[in-house]
Amino acid sequence: MFRRPLFTLCGVFLFIIIASTAFAEDLSKLATITVEGRARVMVAPNVASIFFSVETNDLRAQEAVRQNAVRTGRLLSRLKDMAGKESKLKTSGFSVSPVYGRENRLRPRGYVARNTVTLETKELDKLGAFIDEAFEAGANRLGGLTFRNDEEAKYKRQAAIEALKQALKDAEGLASAAGVSIKRVFKITYGPRDVPAVRHYLARAETAALAKTPVEIGELRIEASVHVILEIE
Repeated sequence: MFRRPLFTLCGVFLFIIIASTAFAEDLSKLATITVEGRARVMVAPNVASIFFSVETNDLRAQEAVRQNAVRTGRLLSRLKDMAGKESKLKTSGFSVSPVYGRENRLRPRGYVARNTVTLETKELDKLGAFIDEAFEAGANRLGGLTFRNDEEAKYKRQAAIEALKQALKDAEGLASAAGVSIKRVFKITYGPRDVPAVRHYLARAETAALAKTPVEIGELRIEASVHVILEIE
């Protein structure tokens, strides 16, 4: 009773193979020109993520955890008071690790508790204030800042359209130089690229607070490329 689905599946694979072979044969019979277009769109980010860490050390693991909980709670409370309704605040990581000295690698001389807090916000004008407030509240490490735009899909399509226009323009120029004309667009292949987040790394702060931290926001580079095959005559 399981044979019919198997035969159906085999039939689908056979159809795909035949279709692919037919396409390759059709393409080999045509006079074509192949071009690639690329385009870039520069976009201002509108979302930032800030990564704070709270580290506490003690001879006992339980005490390191207790101190960490107090400082992390104070950090979360201060950031919640500052952040708007659209901002998102969460604990994104927690760990407790033994600390060993050079003189004895088998017995820990203490423990370190680490708690990571992530703030995602659209209030880009308050980033410096968020950082200052976080260190005053108990954070002692800033993992960095990342920036993105929440409408990246729209800008990817825009970049792809510009890339296609550039590819067609190049194709027309090449066809004219070769003394042929373009009959039709045979195939377009588009592979959207992931947009890397703009990341700012900041050094570890040993002080209790940073006064008036400046934050310079750059731009996101959104790129797209298209591969076009055109029939010529």
